[in-house]
Amino acid sequence: MPDPSTTRLALYKSKSDGSEDVDYSLDLGQNWDRVDAAVGAFACTSSTRPSIPWNGQLIRETDTNRVWVSNGTAPASGSWREVATPGTLQTFTAGIALTNASATGVTIATAVTGDAQRRFGVQADGKLSWGTGAGAEDTNLYRSAVNTLKTDDNLIVALNATVTGDLSVGGVGNVTLLRKAADTPRATATKTDDPDLTTTVTAGRVYLLEATLFLLTTDETNADFASTLTVPASCAGYVNYSGQATSASSAAGNALIVTSQLSAPGTQTYGALLSATYAAGTAVALSGIIRPTVTGTFAVNWARSGASGTVTLKADSYMKLTRLA
Repeated sequence: MPDPSTTRLALYKSKSDGSEDVDYSLDLGQNWDRVDAAVGAFACTSSTRPSIPWNGQLIRETDTNRVWVSNGTAPASGSWREVATPGTLQTFTAGIALTNASATGVTIATAVTGDAQRRFGVQADGKLSWGTGAGAEDTNLYRSAVNTLKTDDNLIVALNATVTGDLSVGGVGNVTLLRKAADTPRATATKTDDPDLTTTVTAGRVYLLEATLFLLTTDETNADFASTLTVPASCAGYVNYSGQATSASSAAGNALIVTSQLSAPGTQTYGALLSATYAAGTAVALSGIIRPTVTGTFAVNWARSGASGTVTLKADSYMKLTRLA
C-alpha cells in the first residue's frame, strides 16, 4: 500500500520504505496535473464546483465571475465563502469592520465611471459627504456634539417631519419669545426699558411684532401706563397699539388704537385699572413690522403716566418677534 496522499491536493505518494517502484502515471503525470489545476483559483462553473474541496481552496466560477474559498468542511455545498470580486454585487452575512488612522480619513468612497471626484464618502468618524462627481463633495451629515446630528447645508423633507423636543430655527422663521415671569411695579414717571421685554434686532432683517402687556394700577386717576419702544437708530416699520383710554374705569372701557412709525415711535398712554377692583386689570396689544437698518436694542420702554400711585406690568406679559426675512 502506498503512503497516505497529500491532504490538500490528494497527490499520490509511493511507499516511503522504497518497496514500491515509481510509476509515471501515478507519481508524476497525475500529480502534476493536480498541481497545475491548483495554481491560482480553480476554474469551474457554479454547478461544477469541486466535490471534495480542501481548506483554503480558491475557485472562480466562469459563468458568474464570482470567487469563492472553501473552509474544507462537509458538506461541500456549505463550505464555500464568497470573496469580494471587483465588478460584482457582494452580500455579507456578517459585518464589515473598517479602520483608519485618521478620524477624517475616508473609509468608503463611491463614484461613477468617468467622474473626476467621488460622489459619496464615509469618513472614519462617520461623517457622510455627497457631491456631483465633478468636484469636491458639497453636502454633508455628521455628529457635531453629544446627541446632535447636523448638516451644514439645506435639508428638504418631502413628507412629514415630527419633532418631539424643542424646535430651534436660526434663520427666517426664528421666534424670539420674551415672557415676564414676575410682576414689575413702577412708581415713577421716568420711562426705562422693561427688564424682561428687551432683546436685540439685527440690521437688514424683517420682524413681525406681537405683544400683550397686562396692567394694574393703585391710582386710576394719577397712575396710568405710559409706553414707547426703544428701537435702533433709523429703524423702519410700523407698530399698532390697542388698549383702553386713560379714562377707563371698568374692564369694558373705551378703546384707544394708535399706529406709530418706528422711526419716531412716540409715547402712548393707556388706562390701567385698580388692582383691588379688577384683578385681571387691562391689557395693551402691540403688533407691527420691524425693519432695523442697524443692529441694536428693541424693548418695551415704560413708566407711570401720572404724578402718584404705582403701575404694574404683570407677569405673563410677553413680546414675540418672528423673523420674516
